[in-house]
Amino acid sequence: MRYVCVGCDREYDEPLAACPVDGAPVVQRGDATQGLVGARLDGRFQVEALLGQGGMGTVYRGTQVSVGRPVAIKVL
Repeated sequence: MRYVCVGCDREYDEPLAACPVDGAPVVQRGDATQGLVGARLDGRFQVEALLGQGGMGTVYRGTQVSVGRPVAIKVL
């Protein structure tokens, strides 16, 4: 299984919480449309589903873990 940094696209052989180069989340390589689904960002936001993609980024549905509030997360 391969893992990839969502920030710099470096690949790793083992799962990491964050990329040692830029600190971005490392996710399992697989379906490119899923991206960050399942990741927890900064320990505060749980990414739950892909909402859409476009020329300026990708938008995910998520939850702010501390208060259980639904959020939209845009990644440029």
